Amino acid sequence: MKLYKTLERLANRPRGYPRYSREVMRWLSTIRLVGYLTFMVVGAVLLWVQERPALELIVYSVGLFLAGPYSTYRCLRARYPMDSFSQWFIFDGIFLGYLTTICGQWDVLILLFLSIQLGDCIVLRGIRRGLPHIWAYPISVVLFSYLLVDVAPLNELGQWVVWGLVLHALVHLTGSFYFGHRFSESLVRRELQLKAKNKQIQLLNQEIKEQVLSRYLPPALINDIFDGKISMDTQPHTKNVTVLFSDLSGFTRMSEEQGAQVVSEFLNDYLTAMNETIFANSGTIDKFIGDAIMVIFGAPMEMSGHEQANNAARCALAMQEAMVGVNEKWKDRNITNVAMRIGIHQGNAVVGNFGSQQRVDYTAIGPSVNLASRIENICEPGQSYISEGVRELLDPDIDVEPVGDYELKGIQTTTSVFRLVN
Repeated sequence: MKLYKTLERLANRPRGYPRYSREVMRWLSTIRLVGYLTFMVVGAVLLWVQERPALELIVYSVGLFLAGPYSTYRCLRARYPMDSFSQWFIFDGIFLGYLTTICGQWDVLILLFLSIQLGDCIVLRGIRRGLPHIWAYPISVVLFSYLLVDVAPLNELGQWVVWGLVLHALVHLTGSFYFGHRFSESLVRRELQLKAKNKQIQLLNQEIKEQVLSRYLPPALINDIFDGKISMDTQPHTKNVTVLFSDLSGFTRMSEEQGAQVVSEFLNDYLTAMNETIFANSGTIDKFIGDAIMVIFGAPMEMSGHEQANNAARCALAMQEAMVGVNEKWKDRNITNVAMRIGIHQGNAVVGNFGSQQRVDYTAIGPSVNLASRIENICEPGQSYISEGVRELLDPDIDVEPVGDYELKGIQTTTSVFRLVN
């Protein structure tokens, strides 16, 4: 293991390369290092017994001695380590073919070495990508049979050495199968970890959906966001939207007359009723400002101008109706009737995320937003006022009445205002 860590440090794998399983690489490298060293020792003994030339013995021994560390180093440097490892099967086939020829081509040894090649290839690369790499072994057996014509028959000691090769081949096959087992265990463990993390992400998303987004966005819009159809992580941009502002008349007096507990309970009942009504009409709650509410139609959910205006108008009428229900509920607790004012306008606004790295709000800003707020300010308690632009987009079944022309604060031109008929 120390050798592997040294090679890993020397390889200095470039940043940006795909991550790999260090556990799998350690096991694979260990099997190959031990395999090369064992084949080197047993093979060198066989060459000595067979009285092969000293040059053959040196080339064979040095080649296998360096093959293990160098192949591991090259794999750690490669973009895809497993692909690099499989390329060394050609080298394996050459020296295994050489050993088979030196042994006099024992049938058992041929089958075992072929099994080693097949096992390693299939475990690491699969059948389709692994089989093409074993061609070197049968070619080497045939080639060395013609090149090494002076191979002496095995004596008794040589036969024992060959049986040592057979034993090591069996051990190597066992190691390959064990590696395959550990590799599959690693994959299963990673799959379970990924499933656990995905479960955590799903629970977190569900918590965000239930505890955060569900307070501000309609359920259909939340589902579209989590399905990737709509994004709220957008840079501010100009967009045609319809903005609704609502406020309570008489709430300040009630707050002075009642205690904090009563006020908070009333406010929660009121906001809950308004929340449900707004969502039912495809509105997006921009913010609660005390007893005031700002609602956007047309962002982030796409709507035409006609859809925005009609959804906003129907939402305002439904909010006034829901307000009657809130007052009815609190009548028995001696709470004076609280009336709601609503103002609606449609126009271009800058929509997107505004804020700092610590806190970001999705909102709309601009003159059109200010105009909707100004219309709400002049609205009579219990009524809903709209601009002329909104009136022109309404369906015939929504009744409106003219209120008059107003010079609103901060608005240079006269604004024609209309009332939605409850």
